[in-house]
Amino acid sequence: MYYANQLIQVISAKKVNINWRDKITTQSITRNEIKQLHQVKAFLDSIRRNSVASEKAYLSGLFKFQQFLFQDVKLNVYSIETILSPLMRQEINLYEMLDRFVSFLYSLDLSSPSIKLYMESLRSYLAYHDIDVVPSKFKRKVKMPKAYREDEEALDVQDIRNILLVCNNRRLKAYILVLASGGFRAVEALAIRLKDIDFSSSPTKIHVRKEYSKTRVPRDVYISDEATKFLKDWINWKYKDKDYDWTKKLKSEDLVFGVYSIKNRSNPKNIVLTQRIQLFSVC
Repeated sequence: MYYANQLIQVISAKKVNINWRDKITTQSITRNEIKQLHQVKAFLDSIRRNSVASEKAYLSGLFKFQQFLFQDVKLNVYSIETILSPLMRQEINLYEMLDRFVSFLYSLDLSSPSIKLYMESLRSYLAYHDIDVVPSKFKRKVKMPKAYREDEEALDVQDIRNILLVCNNRRLKAYILVLASGGFRAVEALAIRLKDIDFSSSPTKIHVRKEYSKTRVPRDVYISDEATKFLKDWINWKYKDKDYDWTKKLKSEDLVFGVYSIKNRSNPKNIVLTQRIQLFSVC
């Protein structure tokens, strides 16, 4: 019975390898399947603790690396997991592999920042698994495309005025004024709740939660009187008594710029809240 169980385990292991080999041969692995690989999952979980956005960006880089392995003549027998062991044993030239990976990304007509991001994702993944890339060797042996900066011009007062003049949406106009007046990042403004606004302060004070701040540090921001007026108008209109539809009940936890729709007017539970504001074509 012992040997029978051992044989079953060997056969099962071979089946797993065959399935993985089939995926490599047919190049059919998906982004989600890569995410579920043990070595990859452990790495991405560590990134996710600080930033969900970084986890998604790094997953994209690792997915590109797996695509590179698919098409590389010398490395197409490896997966993003199985290549770690030969790299540790120095059976594969690390810097030649990284340089070919850059060439692969360049062939996809990706921008220089994207190539840099995907390379950083791979280097971080390798470092997590104790495969260190020496910066001096990397600089000499791996040629990264140069990123040429273009002059950027910020919106001036006249640009903002022109946008507001053609905007006839209450929510969007209030949102634009709050952004321009307080210097919020887009997500920071979208995350504002009713309880985060202090209209009793002069000028009006808005609290930015640390969960949505880029620096993960909370802060208070002040907005102009004009932005305050439009913000009040939007809130009053959002919660006013509507004869033609069900009226939303005001709650302090509500997102100021959150939207809700009612599919069944007789059932007020059919409300869908979203944290994204749709920018209408009129603006």
